[in-house]
Amino acid sequence: MSIFTKIFSGEGTSIINSVGGILDNLVTTKAEKQELSNEEAKAERNFILEQKKLGIKEHEMYLHDAQNARDNETKRDTSEHSSWLSKNIHEIIALAVFGAWITSLFVKTEVSSDDIMPIMLMVGGYLFGRTKPQS
Repeated sequence: MSIFTKIFSGEGTSIINSVGGILDNLVTTKAEKQELSNEEAKAERNFILEQKKLGIKEHEMYLHDAQNARDNETKRDTSEHSSWLSKNIHEIIALAVFGAWITSLFVKTEVSSDDIMPIMLMVGGYLFGRTKPQS
């Protein structure tokens, strides 16, 4: 007979009762039981507080990363050393995707315009949804 069948069968109640009895022998008074309960509640609150602090820290890291990406893009777009192509590549790609979609409306191809629409929305949303530098 395995240990699990002993625990969950009638014989297991003696094991569970003996463990409970050991705890009752260690903590005898109501004050000690209350103190133990208070310590458990305090540990649980501290754990929840730490989890929330980690969540806030993770969110701050995400915001810092997004701001850093915006700053790098602004530096690239406003730098006098950047080429015309690097400053306008997003707009060129947007025009190419839009042109492909318009072409798919008029030309009989294997790919329908309904298949290209999600790609166009995704690329357009990225390109036109990004922050442009303030001149």
